Order: sequence, then structure tokens, then C-alpha cells
Amino acid sequence: MLLTFRPGRVTNGPTHTTTEGTEMAGTFLIRITEDHASELADLRYRYIWSAWLDGQLLGNGHCFRPEEAINRAHDLVTPDQVEHVEIREA
Repeated sequence: MLLTFRPGRVTNGPTHTTTEGTEMAGTFLIRITEDHASELADLRYRYIWSAWLDGQLLGNGHCFRPEEAINRAHDLVTPDQVEHVEIREA
């Protein structure tokens, strides 16, 4: 039996770099959606969130309150990577 390694999702990828090697700040987007599609037995999964930096997915998950989603998303980036923060709730 041959086992292969499949890497998981990258939760903190690199940002754009200039020719000098310093990172440029980008737009950080946090999307938060309330899950209306299914009947939830556990309210910990009430909201679905995703975090994007310049169009690149950094991470996603579920949470009980939108504030938790924002805190978890902010843990994925450093202040040097972010020039503008946009939060979209649907």
C-alpha cells in the first residue's frame, strides 16, 4: 500500500512582495453568513465565515457570534499585511 501526503489548507499564506522583499499591505475581507439553509441542532455553527487577503483564501470556519468570526479571522494576519479591512455580513 502506498500512502500519499495531501497538505491541508494553508491558513496563513504569503502576501505580495516587492523587489526589495518587503511585504505590501493589502485588502483584508471577512465574509460572515448566517446559516439559514439547515436546521441547526448546535448553535455553535450558526455563522459561517471566511477570511481573504487580496483574493487569496486564508481560512474559514463556523462560530456562534459574528464577533468570534472577526476575532478568528484577525488571528490569520499581521497588521503589516493589512491596509484596509472590509467586513461583509449576509
